[in-house]
Amino acid sequence: MVKTIKMADVYGVAENAAKPMGEITICANGWQTRYSWGHTAEVWADGELMATAKIRYYNRTWEEYRFQSVIHEALCNYVKRVTGRDPFKSLSARDTKPMKGEAAEARRQARVDEHEYVVRFYKALAAAADGKQIPQYGAAVV
Repeated sequence: MVKTIKMADVYGVAENAAKPMGEITICANGWQTRYSWGHTAEVWADGELMATAKIRYYNRTWEEYRFQSVIHEALCNYVKRVTGRDPFKSLSARDTKPMKGEAAEARRQARVDEHEYVVRFYKALAAAADGKQIPQYGAAVV
């Protein structure tokens, strides 16, 4: 199975990113052994392999469509590579606690904004892969 996501559709949500150009292509395949089965996915951008994911199953899986879990995992790995941040890693209490001084508060707010951007970027990619409307979150992070 091959899916293509036009990055221009994602930029409406995340305008200020280091933007990969063109499209990303997701190639997903299945495999089976005697006792298990699984899915693999690769994310390609501009002819370069950007991320991979592999999931092994021993029994049934419940997904909206075939390969959904592995595609979301591959997209998460892609976001980690492009932004350097994990969209599922929460900010620590230290990062969200207000700080004294304008410079320290500005650094804290920048970390919070960057984390929110990474989460929005992942959600936009996942929605595009699922064929759903990309969520609009208002103004992009500066």
